Order: sequence, then structure tokens, then C-alpha cells
Amino acid sequence: MFATLSNTTKIEKTARINIILYISIFIAGLIGPLGFAPFHLPGFTLLSLAFFYAKIVRASAKESLILGFVYGLGYFGLGISWIIISIHDYGHIYYVFAGALTLIFVMYLSLFPALVAYLFKLLKTEQNTLLAIGSFSTLWCLSEFIRSGFITGFPWLLIGTSLIDTPMKYLAPIIGINDSGGARIQEGVKSLGGYADIFR
Repeated sequence: MFATLSNTTKIEKTARINIILYISIFIAGLIGPLGFAPFHLPGFTLLSLAFFYAKIVRASAKESLILGFVYGLGYFGLGISWIIISIHDYGHIYYVFAGALTLIFVMYLSLFPALVAYLFKLLKTEQNTLLAIGSFSTLWCLSEFIRSGFITGFPWLLIGTSLIDTPMKYLAPIIGINDSGGARIQEGVKSLGGYADIFR
């Protein structure tokens, strides 16, 4: 009887930890679009991605796939929420149907961060910090590149476009939006990882 109670307590504790993890990843996704117009706070985008990276480094491949999808729900859910208004106003569709279409689109876009997280775990680069950061930012930029052109593409919320009001804007015409975003991801993840190591 005591063993059963102990197992039940462990399961409940694990479930609570998972719920807190998913909520924190979703909130991190919500913070990401604050780097874009009309907010123009690019530091929040880097903070969001660094938090996402820190969580998937410690997760299994299956968990990271789910975490990536939840992160995408927050990231794209806030970042492209204007689509519901466009569908309603210009498509002349009821808000309920416009909301359903927007949700389906957000879920589709959330597959990209999910695949980034899953492929990152398959590469098994966590032992080497520089290699891990490089592979994460490369996968993220590759996913943005594919998302920009796949099935006519949706080049919205590209990390490089959040850098318009930063000194990186001088490099963007030379190295492009995708590469400038990748450089910024590496910079943000590495510096925030360093701060995390100080407080361990």
C-alpha cells in the first residue's frame, strides 16, 4: 500500500513538473515576438531562444519535439495573431472560423521549431558547447529558410528582421537576413549560457 502511494506521489510530482515546463516554454515562445514590430525589443527574442535552447539541451528527443511544438504555439500564436483579423475583415469569414483557420496555421508553423528541437537532439552535440550552439542556430536558420519558401512560403518572424534597429543592420545587406539571425542566435545563446554557468 505504501509503495502504491509513493508511486502515485512520484507520478503526480512528475506531472506537475511537466506542466510547469510546458507553461514556461509556452511563455518563452510568447516573449519571442516582442523583438519584432511594433515592440522592437530584440533582446527579448534572444532571451526567448536561449531559454528554449536551455530546455531542449536537457530533454530527450521525444520531449524536445513536444517542447518545440509548445514553444512554436506561443511564438507564432502571438506573432501572427493579426491573421485572424485579416481573414475576418478581408475574407469576410466569421471570427469562429477565422480563429480555427488561424489556429491550424499556427499549429502548422509550430512544426518547424519542433523539428529544429528534434533534429538538434538527434545530432547529439550537447557535449561540446560551441558545436551545440552552432548546430542549434544552423538548424533554426535552416528552418526559417525552408519556412520562407515551402508551399509559397511564410517569411514572417525571421530572427534577422528583428535586428533592423540594432548595429547588426549594417551586416544584414552583406550576409543576409538568415545569416545575421544565425549569428545573433549564437551570440545570445552563448552569452546567456555563460550567465547560467556563473549561477550554478
